[in-house]
Amino acid sequence: MHWDLIQTALGEAFKNTTGLPVFWLDEKPEMGIFNNACGRGTLSITVPAALGVDDIRYTETAGAPAGKELTRHICGNRTFTLNAKVDTFDHSEARAAWYYLERFRTLLFSSGLREKLRAVGVSLARTGPIVSLNRALGSRIVSSAALDVVMSAAVTLEDCKETYIEKVLVSSNILDAEGNPISATIQLQNEEMP
Repeated sequence: MHWDLIQTALGEAFKNTTGLPVFWLDEKPEMGIFNNACGRGTLSITVPAALGVDDIRYTETAGAPAGKELTRHICGNRTFTLNAKVDTFDHSEARAAWYYLERFRTLLFSSGLREKLRAVGVSLARTGPIVSLNRALGSRIVSSAALDVVMSAAVTLEDCKETYIEKVLVSSNILDAEGNPISATIQLQNEEMP
C-alpha cells in the first residue's frame, strides 16, 4: 500500500466531488477558513486492520541465478476507514454539511471515481450513515457532519530470500498382496504451476 498515493487520491476525490477546500486532520488549516460560506472538509484515515489471514507467495529473486533463490512475500488485504467531516456556517439545503457528504457518498459509487481509487489499489467496501455534529462556535452555529467510508486494499510485503530444493529423489519397496517385491518404476515430475 502506498499511503501517499492513496491519501492524494482520496483528497482529490473529496475535493472534486464537494468543491470544498480539504485538509487532513494532521494539517493546520488556514485561519479564517470560515470567512467564506463554503466551509471546509477534514479527512483522516484510521489504522488499517488485516482482513482474514495473510498468504505467502514465492517468486524468483531478481538478479539471482535462475531457479536458485526465491523471495517470500506476505500478501493480504487490509481495511481502513476514511473519516470525512464537513464544517460550514451555511445552513441552506445546498450548502449544509450533510449535503456535501451525501454528494461525496453518492459519487463514490460512480464508475469514474471507482476507477481512480482502483488505480491506487483501493476498493470501496461500504459507507456508514451521515452523522450530524452541529455545534456552537462563538455566537454562530456551525453546520457540521461526519461520514465513515470503509475501504480495502491489498498489501504485499517482501519477507525474506530463501534457497529451495531443486531435485528430490524418492525410493520405496512395493509389495504385492502376498508380500513379494514388485519391480516397478515410479517417476515423479515437478510441474510448474500456471
